[in-house]
Amino acid sequence: MVNYLSMTICRFTIKNIQKLDFYQDIIRVLDFFRRSLLYNDQRIHNHLKKTGVNMRFISSLSKSVALLASIAMLVISSLVFSNPAEAANYTVTMGAGGLQFGPKKVAVKPGDTVTFKNAMLPPHNVMFNPAKSPDPNLSKSLSHKQLAFRAGESFDINIPADAKAGDYEFFCIPHRGAGMVGHLVVE
Repeated sequence: MVNYLSMTICRFTIKNIQKLDFYQDIIRVLDFFRRSLLYNDQRIHNHLKKTGVNMRFISSLSKSVALLASIAMLVISSLVFSNPAEAANYTVTMGAGGLQFGPKKVAVKPGDTVTFKNAMLPPHNVMFNPAKSPDPNLSKSLSHKQLAFRAGESFDINIPADAKAGDYEFFCIPHRGAGMVGHLVVE
């Protein structure tokens, strides 16, 4: 009597969730839901058969409710078990078209990585200005004092998960006077 499609969805959901062994409580709830559908549907059918109520209407109504509940559980479980967003990787070119960073401003989130890549007119490095940053300690830890001499040479800066939001100014020590300054905006 229970809609075959809703039962299939329940079984499909249970099998997929069983692969994740730490979600056993959800498996038990879905299994209980499936069993109660089978038991209640048969019991209701026998009672309504005796009273002469239109069984097709009741059956289609119970099928619709079961299908809706199964779909709701599927949607909820897919939202709960979805992967969090991955960290992004950005590239800043040092010596992009002269003595400048390209791009001059980079917007990042905590957990992201910024790769500084050497291009023209080396040597270059990246120093963060503690006086013009929301977190002076983070500015010092992000700085890369070592000079990059070869074209294509690069280094990464990882933005920590607890990075304070704001605008962090950075510059190249040998070319700061020529205006080689950039901004890292942590959102």
